[in-house]
Amino acid sequence: MILGGPHTTLCPKELIQEPWFDAVVEGEGERVIVDIANALQAAGSIDDIDGLGTRARLAQGLEPKGDMIDDLKTIAVSRLMLDNF
Repeated sequence: MILGGPHTTLCPKELIQEPWFDAVVEGEGERVIVDIANALQAAGSIDDIDGLGTRARLAQGLEPKGDMIDDLKTIAVSRLMLDNF
């Protein structure tokens, strides 16, 4: 399970200690989740994805360094998502 949100940006090392989380996202998760999907589809590793803190990375003292999206209008929104509101 991958956890995101403001709390993960503030304390990723504490949250990754919880057994039910495999990784935490720092910053905006919209870009990170695409990188995760691409890595998994290619049978690659997610340990090198910017903005993602895995147990292995955090154990080495590497902090996830995610970026913030300046203009949220640049994110594609599914029509299905909008139909529910």
